[in-house]
Order: sequence, then C-alpha cells, then structure tokens
Amino acid sequence: MPRIQSAVAATQAVKNIHKAQSNLAGSVRKISTGYRVNSAADDAAGLGMGSFMQAEAKSILQAMKNSNDGVSLLQTAEGAITEQTNMLVRMRELLIQAGNDVYGTDERRNMLTELKELRTEYSRIASVVNFNGKNLLNSIDSLSIQVGKDGNVDNKISIDLSKFNTTATTKGVANLESVFSRIDDGSVITTSDVALSAVDRLDPAITSLTSIRGDIGALQNRFSSTIAEASTQYESTVASQGRILDADYATESANMTKHQIMLQSSVASLAQAKNIPQSLLALIA
Repeated sequence: MPRIQSAVAATQAVKNIHKAQSNLAGSVRKISTGYRVNSAADDAAGLGMGSFMQAEAKSILQAMKNSNDGVSLLQTAEGAITEQTNMLVRMRELLIQAGNDVYGTDERRNMLTELKELRTEYSRIASVVNFNGKNLLNSIDSLSIQVGKDGNVDNKISIDLSKFNTTATTKGVANLESVFSRIDDGSVITTSDVALSAVDRLDPAITSLTSIRGDIGALQNRFSSTIAEASTQYESTVASQGRILDADYATESANMTKHQIMLQSSVASLAQAKNIPQSLLALIA
C-alpha cells in the first residue's frame, strides 16, 4: 500500500546507513590502531586475557632486567677479586725472591715496600668495591634478585655476599691475616726462611680466592640460564597476546571494503526512497 507519512523505505535506508557507518568506523579503528580489540565491546573476554598477558609480558621484561643487574653485580665482584688474586700472585713472587740469600738489606727493603703497597691496595679494594652502594667483598648481607614474573619464592635467586668476603680477617680469606700482619711489622722477609714460610700461608689464600671466583662463575651461569628461559617465555607470551588482541590486516581490509560498499549502497537506496513519496503525486495530479 503506497504511503507518504510513514516513509518506511527511507527509514530502513537510514537505519542501514547508520549500521554501515558504525561497521566502517570499527574497521578503520582496528586498522589504524593495529588492534582487533580496542574496547570491551569488541571482545570482553579477549580484552581481559590480552590485558593480563600484556601485564605478564612487561613483568617478564623487568625480571630479565633484574637478572642482568644480578649478572652485573657478580661481574663487578669477580673483576675486583681477579685483581686481588693478581696481587697475591705478585706477593708470592716477591716472597720467593726474598727466599734467595743473595739479596741484602737494601734489596729486601725494596721488596718490603712493594709488598706493603700491594697489601694496602688489596685491603682497599675489599673495603670499597660496591654495586649501587652495596659492599660486595666485606659484607654479611644476602641479596634477593627477582628473576620471575610472579612474587613467590621460586622466582627469586639469592646472592650470599658473605661467601665473597676477601678481607684479611678471621671471617675473610684463610691465613691472609697472618701474612699481612707480618708485612705490616716488616718481619715477612727478614730472612729467607721467614719469607718462604709466608709462602705456605699465602697459597691457601690464593686457593680461597679461586674458589670464590668459581662460586661467582656458577651463579653467573645460573643467571644466564634464567635470562634465556625468560626470553623464551616473553616471546611466547607476546605471541599469545598478539593472537588475541592484534588485528588481522587482510581480514580487516576486506571488511572495510565491504562496509564502504554497504554504506554507498545504503546512501543510494536512501536517495531512491526519497523519490517514492514524490512519485505518488502522479496519482492526484
């Protein structure tokens, strides 16, 4: 039945235009942002999962940075201990030299001067070496490095700094305190026999430093494995997040073309719908 007041065809055309515009805007938004899910209206469940995975991915990245901080701390400690080991090796060389009776008082005085300088620098290194203000070689602290994305104890690696104590004290390197005390009072190379007896006390100290470096190396390898595992976990998490949130450009491009055509056809339909009431004038002309 022909009608003028209702204009049903025009109303339907306007409705289809609004729908096509909304769909087209959605496709443009997805293409321009790169995300399939831009709001909860797009996919509420997907948004929840994607947001959680995004939080996990960022946490894994930070955990990897924490692990690298742990490696840097250990490298700082090992570098200092390496130099301390070199000093003890040089001290041993001087003591072996002092074990030769061909050297007189003046030569022994020169040897003692170098031994005192080495002893002073060794103790200075043990006292001042730190990482971000935390002493490394004369501490009894234990540091926890967060290496995982969760807060439980299994996601932490502990570094016991007391095991890295290289000081010449009873709690530090074995037998080193007695050697240094003899260097301080000048008696360490008064005779060849005294010098050679100091060698016997210096050898366990060198062995102790080597053992500490071995412990540090083992921890570094552990951190390296942790970083490698976290990198794999990060890659998997980001891939999963992408499958949920990222837009498929091929699909969205096809959708956008379809919605553009629908909008154009709806606009054309509205133009035709507007002509229907006018054509009814012919009935009363």
